[in-house]
Amino acid sequence: MGKTTRGGGAVRCQGAAGSVRCVLGAWQELKGGITARRAAGAAAERYAEELAELQDLGIIVRNPYRPRRWFVHHPQHVLRQRIDAVLEGIGAAVGELHSLPRLLESLPAAGEGSLPGIRTVGKAEASRVILRGEARAKTAIWTAQPHDRPAATMQASAPLDTRNLSRGIALRTIYKESARGQRHLVDWAAAVTEAGGHVRTLSKPFLRMVVIDDSLAVVSNYLRLTPAGEPDGEAAVVITMPEAVAWLRQAYLLQWREAEPWLSGHDRRVRPTDLSPRQLEILRGLTTGTTRAGIARALGLSTRTIGEEMRKLYDLFGVASEFALGRAFERTQSVLPSQDGSHSGA
Repeated sequence: MGKTTRGGGAVRCQGAAGSVRCVLGAWQELKGGITARRAAGAAAERYAEELAELQDLGIIVRNPYRPRRWFVHHPQHVLRQRIDAVLEGIGAAVGELHSLPRLLESLPAAGEGSLPGIRTVGKAEASRVILRGEARAKTAIWTAQPHDRPAATMQASAPLDTRNLSRGIALRTIYKESARGQRHLVDWAAAVTEAGGHVRTLSKPFLRMVVIDDSLAVVSNYLRLTPAGEPDGEAAVVITMPEAVAWLRQAYLLQWREAEPWLSGHDRRVRPTDLSPRQLEILRGLTTGTTRAGIARALGLSTRTIGEEMRKLYDLFGVASEFALGRAFERTQSVLPSQDGSHSGA
């Protein structure tokens, strides 16, 4: 606590300056023989330091109308003012404490703001990040594109993709199944697969992403959805955190394994001379929903023989399942002869 001492003719408040004990001590020390009236008189110089201290404590106030005179406040009044000031400060501090929960609520929750290695960017910046990443790629570029892409975009992309393939970059791309019916995507896939790239299609919904090497991934921002529940496409999330990129690589592989190979941009258009009569019968049986066993009985063959022919057809059409084989056959029937010798597309 504060105490008063006299040194060099002046009263000093030490410790908690202006505290109750300090003010009272100063008053008791100075009031004996040092009144404001006397100090302002002939002995003013003698008591200059004491007057200054009394003024600092608020006990005396200079009279603006009589320069050498002072107004004197009782110590109790001074103490009350000081107590009120302290209480006001405490009240302000308590109010600040009460406001902290509201402040915390206004801050981004965990995961909402930027984290090291994860940031949200606009559409244009995302495109620049991807282009820079592809130019610096060392081993692999994996993309999954569930949305339609304009012809101009694909025409510009083809030379970039084939250039990356020529420098040894492994290129994998997933498109939705309907891409097989879009000429500009067919042409792009033909150029890429002929250059050594791998393209697949997926009939069910899948996540849009770009994964480059094991150091960069760009994915859609699922915090900004359209009324249909899809990302609005105006923002993306750029990820360089190694653990997150590794997880996204695994997510991509899951999608890749479910997709059907598009081994040629033109579905390896099959000519009539590419298929034997037996293979044609097998394919027609598949398109009518006949099982392998049913096809075997109709052709007088074993199911093992049918299975061997099916594997040859998988390689020929560039597919990996009976369902995909049937779809590929339906898409190419226009160039295959029907049972009566005409062309089904005629």
